[in-house]
Amino acid sequence: MGYSRSMFVQQPAKGFTLIELLVVIAIIGILSATVLVSLNSARAKGMAARMAADFKQMETALRVASIEQGRDTWWIDSGNPSFATLVAGGSPDLSGILPSAPVPPSGDYYRYDNDGGSVNACGSAWDVGVNIYLLNVSTDVIQALDRSLDGEDGATCGRINWSGTSMSYRLSITQSI
Repeated sequence: MGYSRSMFVQQPAKGFTLIELLVVIAIIGILSATVLVSLNSARAKGMAARMAADFKQMETALRVASIEQGRDTWWIDSGNPSFATLVAGGSPDLSGILPSAPVPPSGDYYRYDNDGGSVNACGSAWDVGVNIYLLNVSTDVIQALDRSLDGEDGATCGRINWSGTSMSYRLSITQSI
């Protein structure tokens, strides 16, 4: 039987080695993790922008109602009514000002809170004011809202204040529309 040289020459391997496949899978995993982090950040910023617009709309409605009713103080609430209740004719009555109550993108309902007390602006000034508050909000959204409205001044300073997953937007009676 004759032997030929082609019988002993190793043919080049076809396909990928296990190491090459693992490297590609690791690279894909790293890239997908980076994309997911970016998407979550963008989602939090989008929700924060919507909530900032809602807060401004509710603030303007409260100020218009106080001007129309000739008030120089905020209404004292009983039981922290939701804005849906206020738009339906609660006290303060926002039925002729807001066509519908803003619905937050996360959390439960925007609520009006004024027990007749004062609000603190980062430990420096105390004003009679009111809070619009929301419960069950993700920390990412709260921090994005704080960055956008207060320049990320912390959990207890400025207009956005939070503790855990509850947050409030503070209005002072001395601020203009």
